[in-house]
Amino acid sequence: TSMAQIGYQTKWSKQWSLSGKLTYTDTAIHLDFENSTFPEHPAVINLQELQSTGYEGEVTLLWQPSQTFNWSNGWYYRQAPTASDYLDLPLVPTPAVHQAIKHLADSEVLATWAWFSQLNYSPNPRWKWIAGLRLEQTLGYTAISEYGKTPSEYQKIIPHYDDQDVAVIPRLAALYTPNDRHTFKWMYGKAISSPSFGQNLWNRVTPGLPPLEAEQIETWEFDYLTYFSPRYLLSFNLFHNRLQKLITRTTWTA
Repeated sequence: TSMAQIGYQTKWSKQWSLSGKLTYTDTAIHLDFENSTFPEHPAVINLQELQSTGYEGEVTLLWQPSQTFNWSNGWYYRQAPTASDYLDLPLVPTPAVHQAIKHLADSEVLATWAWFSQLNYSPNPRWKWIAGLRLEQTLGYTAISEYGKTPSEYQKIIPHYDDQDVAVIPRLAALYTPNDRHTFKWMYGKAISSPSFGQNLWNRVTPGLPPLEAEQIETWEFDYLTYFSPRYLLSFNLFHNRLQKLITRTTWTA
């Protein structure tokens, strides 16, 4: 994996500042699998190769009119012009894993955009309030899946993926510090994990499976922190997680 990043930050006035960064990543993974399923054929090589290239940029505008209040807004965009997954398990009696190559169609890219905003307000030293919102969407694309080590096995599938629904991701928090010894925190947040290129492709080449959706988690949390002395403290955490649309993978052979 190689990565390069460049960033820039400037302050227009006492109240306004702007920051941004551009990132380039290139990843190549080569995996060799031990042939434990068929020990009688130790010389047969099972392998998988994954490759991807990505560019991403993020710009954040910050407005801070006072020490008690600030408001940040930002834009994020990521594009992967290349992505491929090659898998070959020669002895497995399933043609879909024989010299199987999955990649983006010509002129297609993997793209995700997001807009985010957050307010921070501290009316006095005891209270701090945080409210944030993120809108995120993964755009559609067309891919190509080919597999088969013989002409009779060969199959070519060209699946298309529609744009995902725009995900609404909120964040809320309140911090109360009545004195130097006690801190109370109440937090609510949501996060998503969109299906990867490989997950989408393997899902589509398996008959009968519905399209994948983004995994979701919602978290409610309460924290209490108290200091008995400069050396000893007590922390109490109570949280509830709600997970939905989790993606799991099951592999079987006929």
